[in-house]
Amino acid sequence: MIEQAVNRKNTSDFHLRRRALQHLLFTALILVTAGHAAHAVPQETRQQIAARLTERGMKMMDRGDYKGARAPLLEALQYEPKNPRIYWGLARSSYNTMDRYSQGLDEAEKYLKKAISLNPAYSNSYVQMTEIKNIQGKYDEAITWADKGIACQPPQMECYPHKAVALSNLHRHDQALACIDKYLSYKGKDVSFDALEIRASVLENAGRYSAAIAAYETCYQLKKQDTYLLRQVTCYDLLNKPLEAVKVLDKLIATNPSDDTALVKRAKFYIKAGKLELALADYNKAIKEMSGATYYRERAALHKKMGHMDLYAKDMKAAEDD
Repeated sequence: MIEQAVNRKNTSDFHLRRRALQHLLFTALILVTAGHAAHAVPQETRQQIAARLTERGMKMMDRGDYKGARAPLLEALQYEPKNPRIYWGLARSSYNTMDRYSQGLDEAEKYLKKAISLNPAYSNSYVQMTEIKNIQGKYDEAITWADKGIACQPPQMECYPHKAVALSNLHRHDQALACIDKYLSYKGKDVSFDALEIRASVLENAGRYSAAIAAYETCYQLKKQDTYLLRQVTCYDLLNKPLEAVKVLDKLIATNPSDDTALVKRAKFYIKAGKLELALADYNKAIKEMSGATYYRERAALHKKMGHMDLYAKDMKAAEDD
């Protein structure tokens, strides 16, 4: 009986151990299966993380948040430190952040040189280097960088407008005009406004004032900014056509009749054209809007020219008292 009881106990222990082992094996199988399932789900690679962060930074800059874009771009660099596009993006962020502009230019140059060292064919870097050198007034260097971009395969055509700016500032006007015209021909209907503005400026710098006036008028029609009217006025002045300048100023004053600066500017062109009464009327309006010693002295000189000596004395006194 004792032997039978021992045997039953041994059999019971064996079954318990077997069930425990089966349970362990089943648990292990579940864990292994779960592990395989986890590995079956695609994980982001370092390159994918870098790409996602880079795109976030680029989109932030497209919205004008250059300062904020710096953080995701620097993080992207931790995942892919040999990606030239990230360095290019950091350069763009650096020199467009106004509160650290001067430092940003030097920093941007370092980022761009790093991008180029990683991939000399990454031509966007040459565009930005050319632009930075123009900002710094280093026009010969700007041309050198532009030429490197243009020598890429395919050529980086965006270097041409910046090269034109550099050439124009070096008074190599014919080359500058050829440069910007080549770019405009390449872009066709997709030409940027900036390129049109550069061409107008190049023409003005070259002394081709009539062509510059037409180019500035095109810019004005596209953006309706007073700057392009005032550039036309300058060109007409250089052509010694005061009444044509007056016509342009008429447009500006029509949109803002209380613009004392424009009124005085028009008065001076009236004086050049010998239309003193019209000039006096503009000075009267300007002083009504914004009196000051300078305007009083200028109107006094006009009164003297017209023989109004009492009014001349009165304006000179007002200038002294101002």
